[in-house]
Amino acid sequence: MHTGINATFVRLACACAPVLSMLAASAALAQAAPRAEVASPDVYKVAAQNDKYRILVMTWQPGQRDQWHSHPVAAVYFITDCALRGHYPDGKTREAKPNAGAGRVQPVVESHWVENIGNSECRAVMFEEK
Repeated sequence: MHTGINATFVRLACACAPVLSMLAASAALAQAAPRAEVASPDVYKVAAQNDKYRILVMTWQPGQRDQWHSHPVAAVYFITDCALRGHYPDGKTREAKPNAGAGRVQPVVESHWVENIGNSECRAVMFEEK
């Protein structure tokens, strides 16, 4: 397990597994871009994994962007306040400013890239099906 990941959070994230399993049908969709940890290992670090699930620690420095990538069904927990902008193949962008402690469950996210448009480091943890 990656140092710096609180064991309590890992247990909490594992508790999300049944919810994610109910959404697994959408995870079967073909991904249009590589998985995040493959495309941008400088941003996405694998904290733990088994044959079914992966926990990623995500860190963007101010102004940093990741590369085109995709995600299966996932749950995200923000460790810090963040200001992010997502970029999509159709040219559209979407901004989000989640606060520390915010969480969300998201469907499959195909090809996109994300940039930190804030003035401070953005850290989050993602729990996803493999």
